[in-house]
Amino acid sequence: MIKGKDKKKSPDYVKVIHNDYVFTIGRHIRFSWVTHTDKDYMYFLYITRTEKNFVGKNTAHVGKFNVLCHQQTFYDYHRLCWSLNQY
Repeated sequence: MIKGKDKKKSPDYVKVIHNDYVFTIGRHIRFSWVTHTDKDYMYFLYITRTEKNFVGKNTAHVGKFNVLCHQQTFYDYHRLCWSLNQY
């Protein structure tokens, strides 16, 4: 058994839904290959839009799909906050 496998961990992301748009901000431990910063975490911003479209070519079933509108990576929390304040 893997040590700590059964521990519940709080998610490291925040999701906000506004009309058809979903804003997701995630935090992840900095990857070892990222060497231009000494920060412990990296932050990701995703903006997606929910669209309805046909599931297949020969069917009338409609499903919801997430379309990626914007994605950006930040290596500093303060830079992420500064960028969000610009909008």
